Amino acid sequence: MAKRKFNVKFFILFSSITITTFLLLGGFYYYQIVLAPERNFNKGNDFMASGNFDKAATSYGRSVSKKPNNLIYLDALKNALLKVVPKSATDASENYNRLISVLTARTRAASTDSKVWIDVMEAMRDRAELYNSDMAWREFSTSAQQMENALPPNDPARSLAKFWKVLGLNGRYTSLPPDEREILDKDLPESVKLLPNDERAWIAYLDYLLLKADMLERGNQRVLSKETLRQFDAAVVECKRLNPQGVAAPLAIAQRLIQMKLENEVQVSKADLDAAFKTIQDVSPRILADRKLTLSAASVLFMGKSFETTNQAMELLQDHLKAFPNDAVTQRIYLNIARSISSGIGRDIANEVFTQANLPTSIESVSQQGAREAAADLLYTLAFEDWRRATEEKDKKEKLAIVLEMRDRVVKFFSSQALLLMVEDIEARTALAEGKSSESAIRFEALLKKIPDPAQEMYFYAGYANILRNQPGTALGLVSRGLERYPNFPPLLNLSARLNGGMGRYDEARKALQKMLELNPDDKDAKATLAIIGDGKKSDIEVAAG
Repeated sequence: MAKRKFNVKFFILFSSITITTFLLLGGFYYYQIVLAPERNFNKGNDFMASGNFDKAATSYGRSVSKKPNNLIYLDALKNALLKVVPKSATDASENYNRLISVLTARTRAASTDSKVWIDVMEAMRDRAELYNSDMAWREFSTSAQQMENALPPNDPARSLAKFWKVLGLNGRYTSLPPDEREILDKDLPESVKLLPNDERAWIAYLDYLLLKADMLERGNQRVLSKETLRQFDAAVVECKRLNPQGVAAPLAIAQRLIQMKLENEVQVSKADLDAAFKTIQDVSPRILADRKLTLSAASVLFMGKSFETTNQAMELLQDHLKAFPNDAVTQRIYLNIARSISSGIGRDIANEVFTQANLPTSIESVSQQGAREAAADLLYTLAFEDWRRATEEKDKKEKLAIVLEMRDRVVKFFSSQALLLMVEDIEARTALAEGKSSESAIRFEALLKKIPDPAQEMYFYAGYANILRNQPGTALGLVSRGLERYPNFPPLLNLSARLNGGMGRYDEARKALQKMLELNPDDKDAKATLAIIGDGKKSDIEVAAG
């Protein structure tokens, strides 16, 4: 049998190809896997230096995708994202969610670093407070539990983690199942004990006790409700002892007094409420740097439902915005309230917000679109109200020109955002200003049917349109419907007094005027009209007879 000859040339060729292939693959691996993260990181640094933050974030993101636990890469990506300016509301939301993902990844890279955990938890808390959704609060609680598990037993930040865990439960209190409600009942007071000087913790705890007592009362569990209120009283005393200059206790006391007055539990005088509100005002300068505390204080002042406390609340928000002019979260709240109270305030802030450049990635950038919408609505409303209140014909024409100019400006904005109901609202009011009262009334009637929860102003303008087209009965019906939903809205009360008085229903007119004076004791027009109608001792016929 013949021997096969060993093919040396083939062996050398095959070996050379194999070695070359492995060298190429190794080189490719080294270039793409080993060197690529650092290469992309350096590119990101170059983009950051040139101010191209979008491309920097993209480059850093590639580095992170290769080495997801590299804290240097993660920090670079975080810093780039914080400088990226979104082009739209959708981009703002996506960028903020991406930022939270990066902050979460940092906790995996440095799981025992409390500062890293606090960064992501505060960002998630801001998002949960903005959206106030069960999903956001649930995710917040879950992350707080992970933080508590990851930190060393002796780390002081574990106290924050325990509180945040139950804060997430408290954020969805009304939808909690019984087992989670039991956990909240047990763990919230314990977590507050661990943070005796944390104002946010005390506010959450005291608010929770008031809400719990109210829900028990509504569920006919009066004994448990009273016991919860006793816990509330004891907690307020303890809060004041530990934080004598704090805002949590004054806020809780004012809320409880308002609740007692509404439910006629005991006699609560105006002096009692005034003293409580003054205490809040006295401490307010110390809380302006904290948005949450500022909004909590303003919220309680708004609960006073008077001209005076509403102005105090608005001034508090204004002071905060002076210190933090880019706080779009507070801007949106302030501008929406400014529109609803129809007092003419907020024009300067609305102009600034409407033309403000897009903010870089933050919770403020997420809220900026809502703030712009509120600003646009307020700017048009102020122009329209200026026209409506004008008495001289020349002044009326000048104001109408401004209304039409503002209409074009804000309709263009709302149309670009596909906010068609807002466009319809603007067009309905513009028709009113142009003297087309019938068209305006029809438009408002359609809007009231389309919108499940119409704003208080819509009932007012719908009633006003029907007055101008000489349909007082229809107008009164709309005003009455509005007052059922919004019993403390002065413009609706004013229309109710005028319409009822014009129809000889002086008792109803008197009630509306008295309510207006309750809200604003300095309302001279209401006082004068009430003086004409009388104190109610005369019948409607006697009043009409003079």
